[in-house]
Amino acid sequence: MLSTALSESGAPVVATSVRQVDRRPRTGKSAPALADALGLDLDVALERASATGKAGEVVDVPVIAAGSAVRRLLLVGTGDGGAGDLRRAGAALARRAAGAQRVATDTVLGLDADTARAHVEGLLLAAYAFGPPPRGTATRKEPVGSIDLHLPGRQSAPVRAAVDMAQVTARAVHLARDLANTPSGVKDPTWLARQAREHGRRHALKVTVLDEKDLARDGFGGIVAVGMGSARPPRLIELRYLPDGAARSAPHVVLVGKGITFDSGGLSLKPREAMLPMKTDMAAGERSSRR
Repeated sequence: MLSTALSESGAPVVATSVRQVDRRPRTGKSAPALADALGLDLDVALERASATGKAGEVVDVPVIAAGSAVRRLLLVGTGDGGAGDLRRAGAALARRAAGAQRVATDTVLGLDADTARAHVEGLLLAAYAFGPPPRGTATRKEPVGSIDLHLPGRQSAPVRAAVDMAQVTARAVHLARDLANTPSGVKDPTWLARQAREHGRRHALKVTVLDEKDLARDGFGGIVAVGMGSARPPRLIELRYLPDGAARSAPHVVLVGKGITFDSGGLSLKPREAMLPMKTDMAAGERSSRR
């Protein structure tokens, strides 16, 4: 949704940025019009909250303006405006807005491509949750239902491209998190290979899966030996991507990822605290080489 009329977005929660200048908060150019539309004095709201505009600081202001769909205004601290601070600001916005069905924000206004990408990645990556909260834990707010980024029509093409790339990155990270968080009772090697095939077809990747017979034939003794400790046989997954128009002489980049679906670490060979997070062991140990 591309618009500068944040107050007319129809979203119950809206957000705008607050920079930190000389350790004091400074609202952006869109703030005066937004404050008038919502009947708020933002300077007073920031002063009452002892806000400084530091990265990740969020001031939550109730809105009771008649005829407006807006119920909350979030004033999001963006610090010095650098990429790191903008990433923290995006994450803080997503966490504070958790539970809202829809959020509209103009915090991308005035950013260059690098800071816009960092901000949107922080926003989308923090708006992630996997399944219902575990039993015995406090009720978890659901992540934001949808996020409207408000940009002016004159926003540069590089910034729009950066926002698009941030969304691509976030979708890929969400997928990786879903795969890692899937319980190992479901996520065995065959299941993971099936996911690779499905996503490979969707994104024009060549997918090759070696089963236990292929592994034994081709000399993958280590994988075969480890797999013998389970009733569910191992798989080795290879995904290839060849960009359109790539020359044969183009560099060949290889990423080798540890895709163990569950590693118990042996029979209590590790302390209990080290055993608990090992269901996500498949998400680590990646390295790259170039030749």
